[in-house]
Amino acid sequence: MTTITSGLNEVALKCYRDLVYREVNADVRVAALRLINKERKGGEIDRALLKNVIDIFVKKL
Repeated sequence: MTTITSGLNEVALKCYRDLVYREVNADVRVAALRLINKERKGGEIDRALLKNVIDIFVKKL
């Protein structure tokens, strides 16, 4: 990756953290926990979606 591309990637991640992640993380966390509970009770969920959401939290943008 070039320096310019690396810099743009960092700026994009910072913008995402500032504009999106911090605004919705509590709501997303609650929604993810609801999906987990739904599956535990025998319901069907979109496991790929849940995995992607969890990956974002684990990555700690």
